[in-house]
Amino acid sequence: MGQRKCRCSIWVHGKVKGAFIRKALGTRSWEAAARIVREWEDDGKEKALGISVSEACERFYADCVARRLSESSLGKYRLLVAELKREFDGTIGSVSVDDLREYREKWQLAPVTAYKKLERLKTFFRFGEDSGWIDSNPAKILKPPKGRGKPVVPFSPSEMEKIIWATDNTTNRFVRRLLRFAPE
Repeated sequence: MGQRKCRCSIWVHGKVKGAFIRKALGTRSWEAAARIVREWEDDGKEKALGISVSEACERFYADCVARRLSESSLGKYRLLVAELKREFDGTIGSVSVDDLREYREKWQLAPVTAYKKLERLKTFFRFGEDSGWIDSNPAKILKPPKGRGKPVVPFSPSEMEKIIWATDNTTNRFVRRLLRFAPE
């Protein structure tokens, strides 16, 4: 490599782990600059490989409690993290898209329920991504199930007649009460 005539510091411009960086590195050596950028890219990978799925689940659930989610939502997240702890015993960084597909194949749920559970799973891995434990959300790639809801059946003629009778009867009683208190 030839000598550079410029005595300026080397700058970097781009994204590292999703964050935009534009910065002078404080060196004129290309080797030192490459080492600095590699360290930035590698920083946090040890953390991602080191945090277990179980610990990530505990932190995620604690965050749900801190956000004061409703008791029904907390119950659903409690079930999800319990399943994740049973299903994945390694680190959160080692869970792949294929692992999640195998996990989803075991679900015996209606399409609407599976869709909601998949949303919660994506939320868990997005929390891991936002926390810096994983580089990308493996659940983001999973497609929701296609499901057909039960068709809405219109009222039968006899049911419609009962509805009309009930509204007429209620309206008439209401009007009679109003007239009783109306000034003459």
